[in-house]
Amino acid sequence: MKDQVRRESRVEKDPMSTQTPISFLRCEIHGAALSQGREAYAIETSWVRSIQRVDALRGEVDAPRAVGQVGWLPMREGNIPVFSLAERLGRAAAGDAGIEGSQARRVRQAQQRIIVVNSPAARPGELSQAWLVDDVSQVNRVPYERLSAAPRMALSEAMEGLFAGVIRIDAGRGGTTEVVTPSPAGEARGGEATLILLLAAEKLAPGAAASERIPPPVRRAAPESSAAQATDAAPDVPSTRRAGQLIIFASPNLDEGERRISFGLSISQVLEVLDPLPIIPLPGAPDFVIGLVNWRDQPTPVIDLAGWLGLGQKTVGQSAARLLMAGGGDAWIGCPISSGVRMARLPINYRPCEHSPVSDPARLLGAFELEDETLLIPDLARIHA
Repeated sequence: MKDQVRRESRVEKDPMSTQTPISFLRCEIHGAALSQGREAYAIETSWVRSIQRVDALRGEVDAPRAVGQVGWLPMREGNIPVFSLAERLGRAAAGDAGIEGSQARRVRQAQQRIIVVNSPAARPGELSQAWLVDDVSQVNRVPYERLSAAPRMALSEAMEGLFAGVIRIDAGRGGTTEVVTPSPAGEARGGEATLILLLAAEKLAPGAAASERIPPPVRRAAPESSAAQATDAAPDVPSTRRAGQLIIFASPNLDEGERRISFGLSISQVLEVLDPLPIIPLPGAPDFVIGLVNWRDQPTPVIDLAGWLGLGQKTVGQSAARLLMAGGGDAWIGCPISSGVRMARLPINYRPCEHSPVSDPARLLGAFELEDETLLIPDLARIHA
């Protein structure tokens, strides 16, 4: 593994160039704080100096430790600080950090590895930091065009700088990409493409200054909405009349109460309703952001619409029956929904909603009382604001 990484690093002097493919290692972190028990991230091989076994980690060194540091790695150049990647990304549960962790941590030490990386702030070839991970795959290569920018609204300000972008990988197919044991949270079905977050290695270390890099290409969808895609029971409606119709649906994380709550969007905002896609989580994302999906070859945030409106009462994600893709321009989102989706032609009979059930009524374009449900029209533009 070590020799393979070094060969890749020598070949790819500028891995972010549009003329060369991206070469990366797939590393995993495990822990109780993760919804699937594990998560996978990519790191460019050009940053990787070597990969060491975890038994080389030392804790008793007469030197102060930085935040998130789990020990030291003795190297010829000196003692290199080792940090927990899970803790740096805010994914470590209590007891996961440090050399003497839980029993589960001791059991999996045979798989753990230390990734030693070069720092852009140091002299060429000088070691500056290392990262403790729970597993590392072989080297993977993908064309540069498969790198996309991560949607800004899906990341917190503190986490945004830690990722260089999102890589689309084709699981189960041949070619230039080899995927080893996909993470359950981002596993693809039957050769579908999935996503992996690319770490900005130069920004991971506490206090590290960012180096300049070619920004990842911004992939923009050019969708054309159609009633056939928008709902399972789509009538044959001429496109000139679609603006006067609503797609009405429900969120799967709303418990049934005395009054059913549904959501409505103009059919011009809804591009597709499809089976759920593999979701990858986003460290530090707002509570209402479930993660990212690879939709039409671009990373698209998946939003808990009820949670964003302050209505969510239970976790929603991969268990949703369907995924509704909506938005406009290049700002698209996915919303997990229940199986029942219907279309309503305007105008419809309604009464004004005197008491809005949401915590922030400004996030709605309207709230209406229908015969047997409360209909909420969310303002999707505010999600991206």
